[in-house]
Amino acid sequence: MSNPNSGEIVFASLEACLSAPIARYFDAQLDTDPDVLAQLLADKRNPNTRRAYEKDLRDFFLKMT
Repeated sequence: MSNPNSGEIVFASLEACLSAPIARYFDAQLDTDPDVLAQLLADKRNPNTRRAYEKDLRDFFLKMT
């Protein structure tokens, strides 16, 4: 048997989630600019591959910005 008010409870819970401030979850991560290049190259073990990817990524970012 289902509670006839369960839809109202779910709606109220969703409303509370939508009004929660997002900043408290991401403040620590937003204090610094992430090093995207380092993150993209972190899993490349071969130094030649890393160097080639780094060159290509730098060229890409320069052209896109």
